[in-house]
Amino acid sequence: MKPEFLRRALFAASLTLLSACTTAPQAPAAPAAVPLRLLAINDFHGQISAGRMLDNRPAGGAAVLAGWLHEAERSAPGTSLIVSSGDLVSASPLVSSLLRDEPTIQFMNLLANADCTVQDRLAPRCNIVATTGNHEFDRGLSELKRLHQGGEAKSGPSLTTPWLGARFPLVSANIVDAQSGKPILPPYAIKQVPYRAADGSMKAIPIAFIGATLRETPAMVVPSGVAGVRFLDEADSINRFVPELRAKGVRAIVVLLHQGGR
Repeated sequence: MKPEFLRRALFAASLTLLSACTTAPQAPAAPAAVPLRLLAINDFHGQISAGRMLDNRPAGGAAVLAGWLHEAERSAPGTSLIVSSGDLVSASPLVSSLLRDEPTIQFMNLLANADCTVQDRLAPRCNIVATTGNHEFDRGLSELKRLHQGGEAKSGPSLTTPWLGARFPLVSANIVDAQSGKPILPPYAIKQVPYRAADGSMKAIPIAFIGATLRETPAMVVPSGVAGVRFLDEADSINRFVPELRAKGVRAIVVLLHQGGR
């Protein structure tokens, strides 16, 4: 998809409150409303440095984006999550692509809180979660995993040695291994959102984030980029994990879907 930095709302987030299920474990009673702020970005495409123009006005790069995100987080401390709905990397300028988009991942790592670590990317209090777009597959599955999970690049320079990867999770429910049929990435991440109970104590409620990517992605990238994987129907793949999440006591689900509209 075309990079339109902070421009077009390709991000589609749906927050669905699920009714209680008698077979699921009873979750602690929660108030009627729990405040949650989702700070959503999409199609960043490694635009780290300033210089692009939008509506004949200069658009900032990573520094300006970080400023906006930090300001939004400060106005909702502890209940803000940064979510990326794909195309965070690739089709990017040299400042990022020359180092195989490691600088963009490092930028996102700098936005991560202390609970986000490479040892536990699915930590429930980590403030960032992302899904894949079509461009994440431009360099193939092995490079996508290396970029996020760490490891040395087969060729070209690297930002750091060793490269440790992302401190935040990359989730996708509808991209599976062509042979096993199993998801190539964690299908979802469960975040614990804190709230103050009626008695004044602090509690937390679980919210799941399921990722999905346009199933027509194989027609949008070179064949080598999607070798060994299949892209399943988005809705079917998302719905497949709902019973599993309900069994874990989750009653709210956010879908991070890389799929634009015209």
